[in-house]
Amino acid sequence: MKGYRFITYNDYLCIPSRKNPKVILAIGSALQAKNSFQLYNPFSVKAKLLKRVLFFLSVNFNSIAKIIFSKKAIDKDKIVSFLEEKYQTEFISSIYNSTAGDKVIVQLQSENKIFGYVKYPLNERGKMFVENERKGIEILSHHKVIDTTVDSFIFNKTTFIVLPEIKGKVGFVDDLTAEKIIEPYKKEKKFLLIKHKRVQSILQELTELGFNKYVNLLNKITKSSNELYFEAFEHGDYTPWNILKSEEKYQTFDFEFFVENGLEYLDLIKFHYQVGKLLEKNGPEDLIKYLLSKIQIVEIKLLVSIFLLKEIVLRKMHSEDYAFEEKTLQIINE
Repeated sequence: MKGYRFITYNDYLCIPSRKNPKVILAIGSALQAKNSFQLYNPFSVKAKLLKRVLFFLSVNFNSIAKIIFSKKAIDKDKIVSFLEEKYQTEFISSIYNSTAGDKVIVQLQSENKIFGYVKYPLNERGKMFVENERKGIEILSHHKVIDTTVDSFIFNKTTFIVLPEIKGKVGFVDDLTAEKIIEPYKKEKKFLLIKHKRVQSILQELTELGFNKYVNLLNKITKSSNELYFEAFEHGDYTPWNILKSEEKYQTFDFEFFVENGLEYLDLIKFHYQVGKLLEKNGPEDLIKYLLSKIQIVEIKLLVSIFLLKEIVLRKMHSEDYAFEEKTLQIINE
């Protein structure tokens, strides 16, 4: 498997194809395959079906699956050797290539058990996200919001992190559970929107980006608001696919968009927004109706507007299209 990074001596299954793999899973044995498939958690019906078929074959007919589907790696990547020396154990790796192409996530197996996950940045954007996640985990752990540790290393002048395995399965949660999971993220103090640190930071970012009409809109929103809102630790990408369910509890992960001085409700809006947009396939008008039905509070339209302004800022900063968010913002403020 020449040209692939982060691999070890093993048989690998490339999904959806060897030429352009999204995930590269170690299937050297049935147990390795069972572990490695935990790295791949698609949500589309087609991708779920593909995973189910390949998982069944790789685990139950491993020898045949290796002959038909796998490609053998005869090299070990230097970064894997680096980590083996640091942790004093041998690793089997599986790789998930991020959609944005800014980082890779590497699952490490040791002694047929999942040891942890590496997040390794591939460009400046990836470096920013990985550093922000490290910071977020350390802050949330310090305040006992989450129970997760993070190791940080430097390899070839690149800082990356290693996260322990969090046992559980990714899946949907009901609306009430979604609210309860992020309840501990709230801090103690409440503020008017006009004085809230999170709103002030969004206002500053809009100003720096030259979004004058949105600066005016946000000022209008804050002046019209009379409610007090908690400051909160903001997950930033609170979605069903970033929640793990175990027998004991639910745990969030993937803190790349973490915000230390966040605004309550933005995470909950993000949760329903992503479900409504990506999974329910709602257009702007129906998405607004969906959000208003899910979060029934007095100033929900104002908060959704602030959320959309935040999303526009993020997409603009990362050179992503934000036409959908602009259209939705326009409709909700008509």
